[in-house]
Amino acid sequence: MEKHVYLVRHGQSDENVDRILRGPHAMLTEEGRRQAKELAKRMEKVGIDALISSPLQRALDTAAEIQKLTATPIETYEFTYEYERPSVVFGKLEHDPEAQVWRTKIYEGHLTPHTRFHDEENFEELKARCLKTLEALQTHSGTKICLVTHGFFLRALLGTVLLGEGFTGKEFQRLYHHIGGHNTGITLIEYKNERWRLITWNDSAHLG
Repeated sequence: MEKHVYLVRHGQSDENVDRILRGPHAMLTEEGRRQAKELAKRMEKVGIDALISSPLQRALDTAAEIQKLTATPIETYEFTYEYERPSVVFGKLEHDPEAQVWRTKIYEGHLTPHTRFHDEENFEELKARCLKTLEALQTHSGTKICLVTHGFFLRALLGTVLLGEGFTGKEFQRLYHHIGGHNTGITLIEYKNERWRLITWNDSAHLG
């Protein structure tokens, strides 16, 4: 069955603004809610027949705005949450020296399979979640699906769409550093002839 999947990053969060690392506890700002309302108008025009969200609150609140206009029930995919940073950095500024040390360690770990330094998610676990997400979308009964998720996870999901099982940590690093994304940006992927294809990345025309 042919499918069109609209992958959406949640609206602006407090972490996006003040750069304090909050992990799963980041919440939408007022601007993030405004962005979500504009996104909802776009999804209403698309005519989605399924709405899926990450379990994290900022994604659920973004999806709730889409639900209001489309009357599409929200399904929660527990495995589409944001990449899990080590908990030792929570509450620190992104550019805090200690946070930067951990960031360097994690990037190095991406190049060595199954490496973990603390309680963060390693690349293999992240990739497994991406493969599981694509499989779940492929078998979903909907044909126009909106999935509300997160920026880091979206980059990894893009790499999995393009390279499948062959996606590596080294390639993920390249994607992360060279592909940007806006809050509520829309990425369209298509499943057709038993393969996934990237159609558009980070379309944010609805924000003006």
